[in-house]
Parts: sequence; C-alpha cells; structure tokens
Amino acid sequence: MNNAGLQGRQGRRSFAQRVRENLYTLRIDWVIYAMLLPTLVFFVLFRVLPILNMRLAFYTYKPKTAWVWAGLKYFRQIFSN
Repeated sequence: MNNAGLQGRQGRRSFAQRVRENLYTLRIDWVIYAMLLPTLVFFVLFRVLPILNMRLAFYTYKPKTAWVWAGLKYFRQIFSN
C-alpha cells in the first residue's frame, strides 16, 4: 500500500491541536517574546503612530469640532515664499 496517500491524512492536525501547540511553544519561549516586546512598543510609538498622525497636515484642526478637509492648502502656503 502506498503511504503517500495516508501520510497527508494522518499528518493533518485539527485547528485546536495547532493552537494548543502554539500556546505551549509561547509558554515555553516567553522570555524571547518578553525581550521582543520593548522593540515592538518602540516601533509602534515612534514609527507607526507618526505615520497615522500625518493626516493632520491635510485637515484644518480645531479642537472639539469636526476636522475640515484642507487638502494641499497649507503646503501651498508654506512653499509660496
């Protein structure tokens, strides 16, 4: 009998088994993930959030009111000297 056909069926694990194995690996290697956490926090704070806040350059910002789309108005104002 050919084992190639059976190997695919026997080699499959259910989703719950894969999640359980991944959680076990995470629990074993928690120190590595703890060392990675400060890097991820730094990356999010100083790389991702500034990119998300760049949208302020295209709006007229007024506190406690809706932001009004300004487009390139402020860029034209800066570079028209």
